[in-house]
Amino acid sequence: MVFARGVDNAVWMNSAPSSGLNTWPRSQQWQSLGGAPFLTQPSAVTWMSGTRVSVFAVTNPEHRVSMKTFTGSVANASTWKNLGGPVGTALAACTLNDTRHDLFAASGTDALHNLFTGNQTADRWRVPEDWGNVGWERIVDFDVAIASSRPGLACRQDRFYHDVIVYDPTGAARHVTYTDQSFWSPSTRLGGSFKGEPVLVAVRADRFDFFGVGTDKALYYFTWTNAAGAGPMQNLGGSFESVPSAVVTGNLDNPRIDVLALGTNHQLQHRVIQNSSPVSEWEDLGVFGNSAPLLVNLTNTTPQRVAAFVLGRGGELNQTMWTVSRDLSWKNLVWTSMGGNLTTEFHVADGAV
Repeated sequence: MVFARGVDNAVWMNSAPSSGLNTWPRSQQWQSLGGAPFLTQPSAVTWMSGTRVSVFAVTNPEHRVSMKTFTGSVANASTWKNLGGPVGTALAACTLNDTRHDLFAASGTDALHNLFTGNQTADRWRVPEDWGNVGWERIVDFDVAIASSRPGLACRQDRFYHDVIVYDPTGAARHVTYTDQSFWSPSTRLGGSFKGEPVLVAVRADRFDFFGVGTDKALYYFTWTNAAGAGPMQNLGGSFESVPSAVVTGNLDNPRIDVLALGTNHQLQHRVIQNSSPVSEWEDLGVFGNSAPLLVNLTNTTPQRVAAFVLGRGGELNQTMWTVSRDLSWKNLVWTSMGGNLTTEFHVADGAV
């Protein structure tokens, strides 16, 4: 399933047919999920062993978080529920133990957190019945103001650990770890000079990797482990118009990460990281993009595949799939239009990517 914000500021959905991914997206149509006008792109999580999907977006102009939960089709969807706020960015979300959602956002100068725990019927939540009074907590360990962009989130060790990175007013990255026991680690200043929002990918139970676009528009990268903390900041070069997207595609003992980002020439750029070091140069795919790209690791497919998405010139969503292999190049992938009339706005703040 793919969710996006349309030019009408509603949330729209496109999903693979029951016959499988081989016929998607050609036979599918976009369906509106309705709701109030939305300010942000939606975020989504799956839970209850993949039988439920919850979608979150921020309303305009109230800046409240709305959630819709459904099972497979719009016909089985709940109404939009108000989860309170206000928040100023799109949501970063993670599901814990298949029943709990942890949500992270920013509001003004604060990083915020909220969580919701479902029961076994999956139709109700253990939260106040007055959805407008659901409380958001400030991440107090961030003792300075942060930039107004979505926090980067990595969900490690069966999603028990949530690693959050935000940018402070100087553009430096700051990190804190949260566990399901409501424990926040002290925040750590990791340095750098970034714009936009951080991008994190959980690599193993003891490791996540960070990607961020610098104020010089180059892409920067480091590996964080339980044993050593943050490793050296590496300049991966390039010149980028958008934040990247990254997925783990290799053996976890020697992990491979595929990275996709939109260059300042509005062409998609691809690179491979292997065992914390780049093993290929930036590869211009010759594919036009009008948004930050999105990579999704389809781990339930055989053979394993990665889906890539990016908005085109006319607001249509373009998509391709790569079958996981040792091949370092994505140059010859076939891209297909999924249609749609989606917003091409992807800058989250003035001067941000």
